[in-house]
Amino acid sequence: MERKVIKMGESSLVVSLPKEWTKRAKIIRGNSVEIEELATGELVVKPKTIEVHRKMANLSPDTKYLGERIRDSYINGVDVINISSQEHFKPEVMRIINKRILDLFGLEVTEASGKRIVIEYFGGKMPIKKLVTRFELIISNYLKTLISAFKDNSGAGIDTVRKMLETDNLYYQLLRTLVIASTDLKAASEMSIENPDPVYYSLIINNLREIAGSIEGADYFETTQNKKISYLLEEVLKCHRRTIEAWYKKDYKLTQDTKGKIRVLLNEINSLSREVNGIEGKASVSQRGNISHTRVARVKEMIANQEQRQIRDLLNIMRIVLGYISSNLDVAALRNIE
Repeated sequence: MERKVIKMGESSLVVSLPKEWTKRAKIIRGNSVEIEELATGELVVKPKTIEVHRKMANLSPDTKYLGERIRDSYINGVDVINISSQEHFKPEVMRIINKRILDLFGLEVTEASGKRIVIEYFGGKMPIKKLVTRFELIISNYLKTLISAFKDNSGAGIDTVRKMLETDNLYYQLLRTLVIASTDLKAASEMSIENPDPVYYSLIINNLREIAGSIEGADYFETTQNKKISYLLEEVLKCHRRTIEAWYKKDYKLTQDTKGKIRVLLNEINSLSREVNGIEGKASVSQRGNISHTRVARVKEMIANQEQRQIRDLLNIMRIVLGYISSNLDVAALRNIE
């Protein structure tokens, strides 16, 4: 491999490093390399050996805040958490520690005694795109399940899939990734994060968390509007997936097109909402206008009104979700300006 020597300053001569080699060696601007001169007069360039410093935190077994402090240490990129006490731990301390370990990806207890516990992180560094994609798929899978339920007139399996919407574990892992990337350029490079991506990603994942929390309240119910509701849910899902695609592709046109589709979709949601309100209003007028209603007729009207309330609640959830999707589109548009 031949490289051209160029002059820099008064006396320095510079040779550029091959791009493919720097990728394999994970060298970025600002890093140092080691240069060794052999007896033959040849120079050997190699990545500088970096001593790995593991970030540590020392916590007291205060049961009031212990769970929060373990979580916050995790998010702040701590690798080793020491919890020690002059007295033997109370059972409540162990319960809090065990729960947090289950909640936070990559944590394991590596030392345990009556007065000291060491928790270490072994999760490694995962590319942030994989983590965000996993978040997006969790949301998409629940929406798909909900769509199928209204199409098939059956809510079977919804509760099982809904449990996957408990995304705190993934959310905290993403926050940890972004905190580390904001303070460690080499780690950011390994996780495919470039400046100012941490800021944009933090906005995206917060919105994804809100979307997951919102659709958790959406459930199947029997209704005469199955076809319309399944159609609206499908359009919400399409907007969600287009938004993530626009984010990764930095596709400004797709961003604006999706915003337009959201405006159309909100009009359709509002139209169905007005229709539902009109039906409920007619049922109430009918009930007041005829005192001789039988008990069966009144029960039917009560069921019909309950259906209308359920439809309205689901439509409100769709509006909220579309609001967070729109927010993600705004973030994608900002990223596209770079």
